[in-house]
Amino acid sequence: MAIAQTKQQLHTEEVKNSIIAKAEELFSKYGVENVSMKELAKELGFTTGTIYHHFESKGDILKGIALRHFSRYSISFDDYRNADDPLNAIVKLFSEDMRKQVKEEGFEFTRYRVNNLVNVGRRNMIELLVEELLVRALEKEMIRSDTPCRQLSSIIMALFRESNYEYSISGGDVSCLDEGIKRISTVLDAFRK
Repeated sequence: MAIAQTKQQLHTEEVKNSIIAKAEELFSKYGVENVSMKELAKELGFTTGTIYHHFESKGDILKGIALRHFSRYSISFDDYRNADDPLNAIVKLFSEDMRKQVKEEGFEFTRYRVNNLVNVGRRNMIELLVEELLVRALEKEMIRSDTPCRQLSSIIMALFRESNYEYSISGGDVSCLDEGIKRISTVLDAFRK
């Protein structure tokens, strides 16, 4: 019985991965809004029901694509958590890893993600990492003692989202990302001791 479950689990993962891979290809080529779940299923030789069995919506597929991108860049939170200078770690997170991820996703996917997947009320893992790094900087007395770490992490994420939005509506102008990173650095500098 355990072997059959393992084979089923492997099959399920293969199907999900093939859906994510084909969706990423089609979204990049035609745009997220221009690819229906029915067209995606047809391209894969699946029924629409198979797609919906594995993903509730196009947004869920996009989350799968985002996680795939995220894992591709091997962003290790431990590397950031263990950094000697948590403020520089925050800047590095956005200037290197997150910037690379956004550039490689392409402006079409970034535009959709920014417009449809940004949930201001929900804090994501990047924002929580930024807050954790700010708390460490506070403990190391690198920033002012009155620094509101949670609010500052939200501001930093808002600046990053804004630069992502500008990047996506510009058709992929990388200088928008660079400007966002400068804004993040400026905000952090305002709280440094």
